[in-house]
Amino acid sequence: PLPVVALDFYYGGLKMDAIIGDSAYGAAMLTYHLLEKGHRDIGYFGNPKATSSIMERYLGFVSAMTMREAPIRAECVVKDRDENNVMLEPVLPEKLPTAFVCNCDVGARTLIDVLRRRGARVPEDVSVVGYDDFNNVPGSMPLTTFRVNTAAMCQMAVKLVEERCAGDTKPVSRIVVGGECIYRDSVC
Repeated sequence: PLPVVALDFYYGGLKMDAIIGDSAYGAAMLTYHLLEKGHRDIGYFGNPKATSSIMERYLGFVSAMTMREAPIRAECVVKDRDENNVMLEPVLPEKLPTAFVCNCDVGARTLIDVLRRRGARVPEDVSVVGYDDFNNVPGSMPLTTFRVNTAAMCQMAVKLVEERCAGDTKPVSRIVVGGECIYRDSVC
């Protein structure tokens, strides 16, 4: 069989190599950034049950909130998609949090549009952070996000496939690649 390497996700039970971004760390760092800016009522935008990477980002968010003893309102964990990864129209809580950590930049852009339609100003009323750093659209608000080192992920994936094609039979691995927070204008 041909070797398969998953990029930025993994499935429990499947024996395949995976190279993933440091989702839990990245989301925790973004959450700490919001907390340091004075936010205590922070929501999460994404469905943790949809993918392994969204779950890990959610766990990073929960970890940072728990470490700083900041409450998490259940109604402020807003699904952007269902468990089959089909996008949903977001249902925001009546009382908005002062900030949201989003599972990805696309989700952050969607949330910003929904917030604006509701009359909320970003970042003055609600700060928003994304994840990935691949959706900075010219003319739109520069988004605070976590930049995944996709070049390193791709290089590692090619190396792993080459090794597997050459007959390497080591146990399957899950390699975590770091990244960095990019601070822009979507946070007050």
